[in-house]
Parts: sequence; C-alpha cells; structure tokens
Amino acid sequence: MPDHRQGAVSGLWSRGRRQAAERSSLLRGRWDDIPANVRGIVWILLSGIFFTVMSALIKVLGTRIPILEILFVRQAVLSLFVAPTVLRSPIRAFRTPYPGLHALRVTLSVIAMGAGFAAIVHMPLADAVAIGFSKSFFV
Repeated sequence: MPDHRQGAVSGLWSRGRRQAAERSSLLRGRWDDIPANVRGIVWILLSGIFFTVMSALIKVLGTRIPILEILFVRQAVLSLFVAPTVLRSPIRAFRTPYPGLHALRVTLSVIAMGAGFAAIVHMPLADAVAIGFSKSFFV
C-alpha cells in the first residue's frame, strides 16, 4: 500500500525549495541594484564586525582552549563557506603549477595565524591588533 504522507512531504519540500529560490533571486536582484561602492562599504563593515568578534572570542577562549584547537575550529568553519566552490570543481580549485610553493605558503600561513592568535591571547588586545595592522608595512 503506498504511503500518501511521503508524497505530501515531497510536495512541501519542493514548494519550500521553490520559495527559497524565489526569495534568493529577489534578494540578489536588490543587492545588484545597490551601487558597487555601497556594496563595498557593506562588505568592509561586515568584515570588520566579524574580525572584531573573532578576535574577542580568541581572547576569551584562548585562556581555556589551546590555540591550535581554536585555529582548527576556525579553519573548519571557514571550510564550510568555501566548500560549495570547491565541490563544484575540485580539480580546478586545487590546481597549481607550483605545488611545492603552495605547500610552503599553506605552512607559513598556519604558522602566522597561530602566532597571531597567540599574540591576541597573551598580549593586550589593542596592542595585538595594532601589531596586526602593521603587517602591511612588512609585506
């Protein structure tokens, strides 16, 4: 005997997906109507908010949780945001003509991030952030 509830759930699921797609296209259209410089301002403000929250969380959690664990969780969360792009074309996402230099870059990035997190945990937050802002002088 067929289960009629399964058809009803499937119908609700497809209707929900359709409504989500319509809302997404409406929001994307509104976002595209905003001038590019205003969109840039929004992105900069959002990044400032997220980096501030991240620094505060690192400062608070760093006294209780090892820095490497904080670093791992940060990278795991960021991997969720990058996953759709990587999953669309994994070969293209990881293709590089210089795999050795890419591995060196990743290694140095992990070391730099760990050192930055350690600075946030062990130094006054204002000093650590000021030193972090000065990195553009050295790059």
